[in-house]
Amino acid sequence: MKKILYTVVVAAAMLFVTTNASAQIGHFGVLGGMTFSKAKDVNKEMMKNYTGFHVGVTYQLNLPLGFSIQPELIYNQRGTKLAAPTQLGFTGNTSVGFIELPINIQWGPDLVLFRPYVELSPYVGYAVMNKYKVGNATYNGDWGGMNRWEYGIGLGVGIEVWKFQLSGRYCWSFGNNLPGTMAEVFDDAKFGGFELSLAFLF
Repeated sequence: MKKILYTVVVAAAMLFVTTNASAQIGHFGVLGGMTFSKAKDVNKEMMKNYTGFHVGVTYQLNLPLGFSIQPELIYNQRGTKLAAPTQLGFTGNTSVGFIELPINIQWGPDLVLFRPYVELSPYVGYAVMNKYKVGNATYNGDWGGMNRWEYGIGLGVGIEVWKFQLSGRYCWSFGNNLPGTMAEVFDDAKFGGFELSLAFLF
């Protein structure tokens, strides 16, 4: 019993010290939001915005002169809707789920009650889920000929009030994330688009 009590006390003390140390240099947080994206098609007119979501964790590291670095580890669902002209007679959608690591480089003045900021966000991701439906053809988990790695860069603005951050950024994706079976429909599958996020920092 004494050993168990001693172990609990030591673990609690270590957690307390770690928490205090973390509080001095930054803040952990959770975040979530909506992702609006689409790809390009060969006819330049069939693709429509797809609404997905993202959710994950973050860590804010404050630096001098109004700068901060805020990496995130998120699950992000990107995709596109296919709305072909009526005479072609088919529709569909594409969704791909990525584990992403954005590194947000922020700058903004601390105005006491709030902090507005701009951010530059290079990111890399790896696809863990995919589902494609075009007409009557459905591809679920088909990774054939698909580059599961993605990378890109985002540019955005946000505002921090108390422990909340509200931000919006546009992301340019440089990875082609469709299997070879879909190549004839798309000009490219760079799922760029707009992301709207709300974060809570502890």
